[in-house]
Amino acid sequence: MLRLLGMLVPLLLVLTVANVMAGKAVPASAEADFSSGGPVVIVDAGHGGEDGGAVGIGGVQEKDLNFSIALKTADQLRFFGYTVLITRTADQMTCDDGLPTLRQRKKSDIQNRLALLEETENAFLVSIHQNFFGGYAKGAQIFYSGNNPESKTIAQIMQNAFASMLQPENERLPKKATTDIYLLYKATRPAVMAECGFLSNGTDIANLTDSGYQSRIAFVISCAMTDYFGGGQAAQDVA
Repeated sequence: MLRLLGMLVPLLLVLTVANVMAGKAVPASAEADFSSGGPVVIVDAGHGGEDGGAVGIGGVQEKDLNFSIALKTADQLRFFGYTVLITRTADQMTCDDGLPTLRQRKKSDIQNRLALLEETENAFLVSIHQNFFGGYAKGAQIFYSGNNPESKTIAQIMQNAFASMLQPENERLPKKATTDIYLLYKATRPAVMAECGFLSNGTDIANLTDSGYQSRIAFVISCAMTDYFGGGQAAQDVA
């Protein structure tokens, strides 16, 4: 499976470029067409701007990895034919203007991300983040909202996909979000968070800062969502 993934990712990227050159690219989020009534995948690039998130080995900032992986994920999901929104398109927070304190800006930022999910018809959220713990911890961990049963289903498919396609040693199970993950705790629409690796682990840092590995993460997430919308059979077959 890993060898197949290594061949499919470059092919997918080539086909995406060809699609763009042929004028067939899916519209950017600001121009997305909701008339079809199909699913809308919101890709959330966690943190941003003055909110850098966790700081890993070598000073790597979480916000930068989240953004890079989120952009790749959004591009691949669009190639698969989905309508995609992304919460930020630059290194910035999504907060309202004019708020005087960082605490207020962070609160506004997360509330605006939640509002985008809740106000978008047929929306499904995939939030991209990184983990930080003791140096021994590594690998992806998927969290899900407890307010919608579909969130757990997506999380299980995505966790299985990471293990079967990218991280064969990963035996983690998806976890239900608690109050410390506000976005998932408050979400009523299907919502998951992909903690793609540990910034405190040297092996994970080396992988997460590699553009090719980021594309593989994006491919795993895109395949997981495609499995889910198709009933999840492919993920069940490889589990």
